[in-house]
Amino acid sequence: MTIEISTEAYVDIEYILKYSIETFGSIKAEEYMYTLYEKISKLSKFSHIGHSHKFLPNSIRVYNIEKHIVIPKYLK
Repeated sequence: MTIEISTEAYVDIEYILKYSIETFGSIKAEEYMYTLYEKISKLSKFSHIGHSHKFLPNSIRVYNIEKHIVIPKYLK
């Protein structure tokens, strides 16, 4: 399955990168971006992973990456 990052998610990722650089330094920010990439890539292979969230309908699965939540939208 192919992963496509939405415009909104891309903006979030840019913010996370900027915040991480300013707060933790460029090396830690790069490590975290790699972690995000690896975990999001995992969704393309294992679309069943994730869990429900108390504020979302049960049909929507979420996937935690560190302190962030990814809500994948699977296209047919």
